[in-house]
Parts: sequence; structure tokens; C-alpha cells
Amino acid sequence: MNIYLYEGVYNTLNYIKTSICSELRRGKVINNKDDLFAGYEEKQEIITKAIREISKELLMLRIQVPNSRLSVCNQGLYKMSKKTSEAITKSQEHFINAVAFGSSLENLKESDYSEAKRLLFVPQEKK
Repeated sequence: MNIYLYEGVYNTLNYIKTSICSELRRGKVINNKDDLFAGYEEKQEIITKAIREISKELLMLRIQVPNSRLSVCNQGLYKMSKKTSEAITKSQEHFINAVAFGSSLENLKESDYSEAKRLLFVPQEKK
């Protein structure tokens, strides 16, 4: 019932879980929180600089997939794709943190933002 009522939260949980499993498959050793967040600040910097590009990519995908939503910052996606100011809002900060957590540093350095696509989901029809 919770999955049904809170699909966006459930999608984000799966996004986090998949990200951790992907890191483990790549051979990363995670013994503590510091290991899990190694390189996190560098990821945030890369994403902050590329926020328009990332949000445009996700927006185009969301448009192509009928009834889809982003489980983090869905309503602000269009505005982020047009972002011109340097200031980061709280909502954009949440977006940056979500993408940073779910993306590998190697992919971000290569401007590969495909891992963020897992934030997209299609909600079930409510009864």
C-alpha cells in the first residue's frame, strides 16, 4: 500500500539502492558513510555546472514517456532547463544531491548523465 501511495518516494529509494549496488559491482569497498560519499563534492560541482544540460536531457525524456514524472524536483525541471542565474535554490540543491548520489564520478567527468534517468518513473493509475 505504501508503494502505491508513495510511488515517487519508492522510486527514489530504489534509485539509492541501485546506486549503492552499482558501486559495489564496480568493486568499490563501502565500509562506512565516508566510503559511500567519497568524491561527492566533486560530483556536486560537476552537476551544478551542468544543471541545465542534465535537466534538459531529463525533460526531453519525460516528454517522450507519457505520464512520466521525476521522483525528485519534477515540478522544477522545466525551470532548471532554462536556468540562467548562478544562484542555487533549495529545490535545485535537492536535484543536484540526488543526481550526485546516483551517478558515478567517472560518468559525470565524461558528461554522461544517463544514470539520472533512473529518477524517472510512470505512476500507476490511482483508483
